[in-house]
Amino acid sequence: MNDDPLHRRRGERALRQPHPERCVNPVRGASTATLVVTLAAVLSPMLASLPVSAPAGASVVAAAAHGRSPEVVSAAGEATARRVAVERIAGADRYEQSALVSARAFPRAELVYLASGEKFADALGAASIAAIHRAPLLLVQAGRLPASVAAELGRLTPSSVVLVGGAASVSDDVLIEVSRVAVGATVSRIDGADRYEVSRRLLADDIAGAPTAPRLTLASGRDFPDALSSASAAARLQAPVVLVDGVAPLSPPERAVFEAPRVTSLTIVGGPASVSVEVERALASPARSTTRLAGANRYETSAVVNRAAYPAAATVFLASGAGFADALSGGPVAATAAAPLYVVRPDCVPRPVLDELIRLNPTRIVVLGGLGTLSSAVSALTPCP
Repeated sequence: MNDDPLHRRRGERALRQPHPERCVNPVRGASTATLVVTLAAVLSPMLASLPVSAPAGASVVAAAAHGRSPEVVSAAGEATARRVAVERIAGADRYEQSALVSARAFPRAELVYLASGEKFADALGAASIAAIHRAPLLLVQAGRLPASVAAELGRLTPSSVVLVGGAASVSDDVLIEVSRVAVGATVSRIDGADRYEVSRRLLADDIAGAPTAPRLTLASGRDFPDALSSASAAARLQAPVVLVDGVAPLSPPERAVFEAPRVTSLTIVGGPASVSVEVERALASPARSTTRLAGANRYETSAVVNRAAYPAAATVFLASGAGFADALSGGPVAATAAAPLYVVRPDCVPRPVLDELIRLNPTRIVVLGGLGTLSSAVSALTPCP
């Protein structure tokens, strides 16, 4: 979610304006929306641009604005009877958003992860671990437990709550509030000298981590774009994300993690500008495979990452690639649905993601975030120019 006040006001105005989305099942003032859209004029150029090698029966999910649901269209352009449900889950802010997606996926949870919703680093490292454990990741403020998150913690009745990050990210006061709300739960903190040590310590934790994982994913902790789509994919491959600087040489503690005898496979997410060729070379060894998944931008990287993890999927999640919050809290939820999560532009769906929808032919698409974050054009699967 984008929490800029002006951005929120614009989104609120948009919610009051007529549009093809119909909100149902409101929860605590937020909304779960089901979109009603139809086949569009965008269909012809999409079909025309399909590769000649597209398999017979390959389908296109296309949508427009005449009032019906998206239909599945064959490569030959023949509409079938099946329609695609496009849903939207939208909270008032990133904190309520994380609570809402949790409520949709988890009747209850033995284990819950908390991370800062103000800074991306700790949530970036925690999202894939939470997804592997099929546990929710809730976002909190630095000095306050948001009411929506407190209510969700109470509903989940966890046995264990793990706060990821140091006191500079989330204060001890929040830890105390969590202990009051999550009655009977063991509340702990995993921190470190920096985001990279936090990531390594979380991985190594016997209860909340994945200390025996033979596959690992490396992503830059300097910025969030490349790793946004990795949580669900990492859970699918059982390859948790470990954050690295990406530019600086690997430190001895980092090498110890990646060169552990149990590790047989390493996947680097992002291009050389994110994780350098020198780092990739330093990891090369006959004892393990090293693969890089990268695209020309964050949207193509999102497509490449999910293509490697999901040969098939009936459900697809879409989140903003312009911010980090919705994609990170949504990643574990997508994992519980065995669904890839793709990042898209706020105003349209990039072609690499549309190509993935063609490949997967899903029956359900879930859009994460309000209209101020992802416009109705995204719900309508409008291609980017």
